[in-house]
Amino acid sequence: MGLGLTGTATARFLLARGARVVASEARPEEALGGAAAALREAGARVETGGHTPGVFDGCETVIVSPGVPPRLDPLERARAAGAAVISEIELASRFLQGRIVGITGSNGKSTVTAMTAAILSESGRRARPCGNIGLPLIAMAGPPSPPIYVKDLGREQPGGGDAPDVVYVAEISSFQLEGIETFRPAAAALLNLSPDHMDRYDSPGAYYAAKARIFMNQTSAETAVLNADDPPTWAIAPTLRSRIVPFSVGGEAGEGVRLRGGALVCARAGAEERLIDASEIPLPGRHNLENAAASAAVALAMGATPDAVRRAVRSFQALPHRLRFVAGVGGADVYDDSKATNVGSTIRAVEAFTRPVVLLLGGRDKGGDFPSLVPRLRGRVRAVVTFGEAGPMIADRLEGALPVIRGGALAEAARAALDAAHPGDVVLLAPACASFDAYANYAARGDDFARIVRERAAAERRP
Repeated sequence: MGLGLTGTATARFLLARGARVVASEARPEEALGGAAAALREAGARVETGGHTPGVFDGCETVIVSPGVPPRLDPLERARAAGAAVISEIELASRFLQGRIVGITGSNGKSTVTAMTAAILSESGRRARPCGNIGLPLIAMAGPPSPPIYVKDLGREQPGGGDAPDVVYVAEISSFQLEGIETFRPAAAALLNLSPDHMDRYDSPGAYYAAKARIFMNQTSAETAVLNADDPPTWAIAPTLRSRIVPFSVGGEAGEGVRLRGGALVCARAGAEERLIDASEIPLPGRHNLENAAASAAVALAMGATPDAVRRAVRSFQALPHRLRFVAGVGGADVYDDSKATNVGSTIRAVEAFTRPVVLLLGGRDKGGDFPSLVPRLRGRVRAVVTFGEAGPMIADRLEGALPVIRGGALAEAARAALDAAHPGDVVLLAPACASFDAYANYAARGDDFARIVRERAAAERRP
């Protein structure tokens, strides 16, 4: 169910192995860019434009794409008939020969996925960043294919070519974890927990429980990496059977990775080894110090060397749309953090800067607790500029507590934010909302924002 990137890759994988495939997609056929027609030609039965209640009658297994609500009628009917309803990562794990590393959490997943893979590669391992980062795990199970451009990474990655010596570092969402049965990563990291996707979950606790499923099949032979500074995350530790490796930048981490004396150090077998000075980490903000600590902890657990940690982290570049510098405009520095789609990630982005921030908030609401922003943003933001579908609601909730400028579409709001900034300020797109009110994804939103900013910067340079 669902013919986005993940669903299409899953259907192709199954067809190549002789399965009889039925695919159902809510969007109209013209929105799929030829994917439906190609699958039909390969032998699948495909419906588009909605889900027929009995579309999966007679199916043994239904693979649900991450964005599909799990309680739709066709899925409930399939379950009642005895079909297994699973996620793509569950399917992939049954076929892959290589070892899987799972990265989940509310914020920082993509950066930690890419950084962990970079450290392992620097150690001489064949490491592939994949999963929810934009290259489905199931695509790794196929034969070697030409390199695939992964927009979330901003570069090409190998596709397929599974082998026992490959390490698949997979970004994994709570939606994907809802559909696992036997999925058991060799190492798994839970980076942090804060309320998100409250339009899908009944409570923060339900969302946190979905995240914790990443550990549910692990034994003492596998590793769980946990943020010791984040109380909801660390509270899960006593429930696990895995070998626990903590990371911390604010306290003690036992035998794990922690910040001590201005450097990340690794404590193992009663001895400490210096990994990298905090000042050498090229990404701004405390949250990126946490990301580096988590990446080091995971990679070391999978056999990386401390020297590889130093080399890989020193040279790591920010991923597209993750607190990435765009341009200078009117003496202000402009950053694109379009991937900040929840309140927690917005707070982390703002707190990465010591200068006044003009913050753009808006898009499609995911049930975010916007009033909780007030104490964290007061004294840090020069203004909040709202935009998009959720813009009026956000403005209503923040007005009176923070300086608010009401924008319309993103283009209007971006120009208003640039006008409001003073020399030395930061203009930051960290919208705390999904992009689907106006854009196909957060990357398209970030690209449009960067285009607007660069046009303004170019106009300033013209005589």
